Amino acid sequence: MIGNPTEIYFHGTQLSTTLLGFIPAVIVMHQITIPIFYNLKMFSIAEYLELRYGSAALRKMGTTLILMNFCVYMGMCLYAPALALATVTNISPVNSIVIVGVIVTFYITIVGLQAGVTVSVHPELVLVSAGDEAPSHHEIVTFVAS
Repeated sequence: MIGNPTEIYFHGTQLSTTLLGFIPAVIVMHQITIPIFYNLKMFSIAEYLELRYGSAALRKMGTTLILMNFCVYMGMCLYAPALALATVTNISPVNSIVIVGVIVTFYITIVGLQAGVTVSVHPELVLVSAGDEAPSHHEIVTFVAS
């Protein structure tokens, strides 16, 4: 998600073709996976792992791997805007990370998660809807050079 604006800027809306993979994924989830979880009265993959393989250690390992994945992802999500802030200001990257982290935490706490998701989705919709009307890299470089 972090690189999508750049990808769309340089290569156009062909990135939106990746959304075609979501259609069969949603159908499989709706027709196969969710009914299995519903009938077993389960709420998570970790519960299923424990039931299927009878191992609490496997459940804990799966949960740990998922949490590690989220931590790495959140680190990248925090570092990208912090690096941009540090690049355009004289703030050190470490201070920039702290500033962005505090701002994001405060915003999500006060406004709520729904607003945070909405703020993330709107720029993507604008980029996709711009399509070929958005200026190309060559046009911008030519404009800046002149």
